Amino acid sequence: MSELFDIEKIEVGETYKGVVEAFGNPTAVKTKFGDSYRIPLIIKLDDGRKVEVSLFVRQKTLELKKANPRSNIYKILETYQCKRLRELIGKTVVVRVDNRGFFRLVF
Repeated sequence: MSELFDIEKIEVGETYKGVVEAFGNPTAVKTKFGDSYRIPLIIKLDDGRKVEVSLFVRQKTLELKKANPRSNIYKILETYQCKRLRELIGKTVVVRVDNRGFFRLVF
């Protein structure tokens, strides 16, 4: 992990507010759901720390430019009132630390 991210002093289950600053470079991955892309979101928390949240988007979703209403991507877009992923930049979001120490978007 880069020095950009300060993950000290995090507590499992805690929620934090922050603003999405940018997207990182997408990486192609294989998941149990098929070919996907891992898209990192760079989020600046209210306390000034920057954290990374990974979004996994199926290749088919990107090709069709349409998310299934049951998918997490669709739920994220609905929660934060966006039509496209790029509209998340500048939005205030809530993240939670899961039991493995990863930040996850709350939706």
